[in-house]
Amino acid sequence: MTKAAFWLMPLLVLASIGQSPAAQSGQASSSGACSPAVTGKNNTFTITCTAALPPEQRQQIADMLTRLVAEGSSIQEILTKLDSCITEVAPRKISPDQRQRIIDALGNLPGAPVIRVKAPNATAESIRFADQLHEAFSSTPGWSAPPVSEDMIIGATPIGLVARVSNQRSIYGIAILRLFGKLKIPVEFTLDPTLSPETVVMIVGQKPVN
Repeated sequence: MTKAAFWLMPLLVLASIGQSPAAQSGQASSSGACSPAVTGKNNTFTITCTAALPPEQRQQIADMLTRLVAEGSSIQEILTKLDSCITEVAPRKISPDQRQRIIDALGNLPGAPVIRVKAPNATAESIRFADQLHEAFSSTPGWSAPPVSEDMIIGATPIGLVARVSNQRSIYGIAILRLFGKLKIPVEFTLDPTLSPETVVMIVGQKPVN
């Protein structure tokens, strides 16, 4: 993961106010995207997050943290909310482990499957995610993956990840659905009878906002 460190000095100084000696010794912990540490100077908490975030989103998170501290939230409560916020705003990505599992699980399926990755009305985030999906499938033995399409469409912009297959018995659709469920990659399947049985269309819409 790319590490994005937050240096929130007003917050960090406030975070040490009212903490018990146990909390000041650095016993607060988090198993999510962010974790605390206590420096030896003024018992200041430094919160480090492992996420690649643009500056404006970092500022939004900094403002949220300052508000939580002003409300008297505990360090653990702050970290829980911070992890949730990071998850919502961080870009989608295919991790190296997910990429390898896609290759291992979907390689050498019968036939000559083709996946067409599309990113209509693409944002910077959705095109990066589309490129990562495309790279994983193009590296999978037996699969053909034409370049990512970035068409502009009129009307509602697609949201989330949608896969289209010719019918509900598509072995490729079933394999992807099962695998992505294990990988915790949300995907919705729809049927398009105009597609050939060996074609999967993967539409990468904008990231859903909960």
